[in-house]
Amino acid sequence: MIQNFKPYEKARLIEPATVQGVKKDATGQEIRDAQGNPVMEEQKGEIQTIPQGPMASQVAIKMLGTNGGGFVNANAPSL
Repeated sequence: MIQNFKPYEKARLIEPATVQGVKKDATGQEIRDAQGNPVMEEQKGEIQTIPQGPMASQVAIKMLGTNGGGFVNANAPSL
């Protein structure tokens, strides 16, 4: 676990991923064609956001109990 006080770090992916996603307008509503089907567009992921912070001090507490995900809400023990 990372132990620092930075909120987030952005990292460029070595292999960017491309997926098909529903196209949305400026208000966040799905755009549909004349037949009522959603309009699809390619969405490319090139950057990953990595959460950071004072996590290392929380790992022992997370592993001792069943109190949920801990600092970044991951529901699994981390080592």
